[in-house]
Amino acid sequence: MTADELESLLSRLEIKVIANVSFEFKEDPVVPPTEPPVESPTPTESPVVTPTPTEPPVGSSNKEVVWTQDFEDSSVQSPYSVDQVKTDFPWKTYKNGRNSYIDTNEYISIVEKDGKKVMKHFYPEGHWGVGTEWSNKVGGTGVNIFSVMNNTSGWDELYLTYNIFFEDGFDWGLGGKLPGLASIPEPHGLDGPTEDEGAIGIMMWQPNGKLKFYCYFHEDFTYQYGRGPVIPTSLETGKWYNITVRLVNSSPWAKDGLMEIFIDGVLDMTWNNIQTREKSEMMLQTIFFNTFQGGGDDSYAPDNDGTMYIDGMEVFYLTEGPIIGKTPSPPGRDISEYLTYLK
Repeated sequence: MTADELESLLSRLEIKVIANVSFEFKEDPVVPPTEPPVESPTPTESPVVTPTPTEPPVGSSNKEVVWTQDFEDSSVQSPYSVDQVKTDFPWKTYKNGRNSYIDTNEYISIVEKDGKKVMKHFYPEGHWGVGTEWSNKVGGTGVNIFSVMNNTSGWDELYLTYNIFFEDGFDWGLGGKLPGLASIPEPHGLDGPTEDEGAIGIMMWQPNGKLKFYCYFHEDFTYQYGRGPVIPTSLETGKWYNITVRLVNSSPWAKDGLMEIFIDGVLDMTWNNIQTREKSEMMLQTIFFNTFQGGGDDSYAPDNDGTMYIDGMEVFYLTEGPIIGKTPSPPGRDISEYLTYLK
């Protein structure tokens, strides 16, 4: 083979090799873009929200009932007898040996009304004051029951609640007394309590159905009779109301007590900075059930016959909660959940 033939052969072989060589073209792998890492926030604690204090519902452990009376176990009777009063109301002797006492008369009775037994108070035209035994006023038509609930100790705070109804046409006159609370021994003078006497915190109706505090307290007492501010609410005839009195004892010789009035469970007025005692042993122990037309003279006698009914009475206190002791109730406070007989 000549050189030319060899070169030609090699040339053909190279091309063939090259032609038989398989080429594989591969693309570079596509790497997906990566997102920058998300930094986790530093954990923070949620703020603690303090709930608005609420008082437990009626029947819970913070309500202690001292006495209750709806007259359902009383006998329908006229007049309301002394023996029945002693059955219906607490009847104890307190430390100085003096008993609870009663002054009632023929115008007080237990009757049926609206399917329930209630205490009826009839005030005839021209009569005023309570029974003659207490007031020495001939023709007295009211009732005066000084009912001691505890003969060894007492309470620094109590609520008295009751339902009341004035019949249509009731003659408000110049005013009359309504029940409240007292400490013992109760004041006897008309110039305020002495240092050895307790205090009285009751209510009084006024002309046109207005209500006022009527109290014998210890601070700067220069009045012959009970005193106290008029509350905003007026009562109407022909409908039931619930009246609740809250009385908080002061510290001895201090003006840090208070008295509050609730109408249908809602705070109507607070009377602050009152002094109810001068000695620590003067505790709240008494229902002062005092109702009559008057007043200290015949100018309080009504011009027309009138009738009032009382029912659903209860004395209680709260053992815990945001509003106990010398803490006044906030405006608009509603204690309906505590009122067993609220109509």
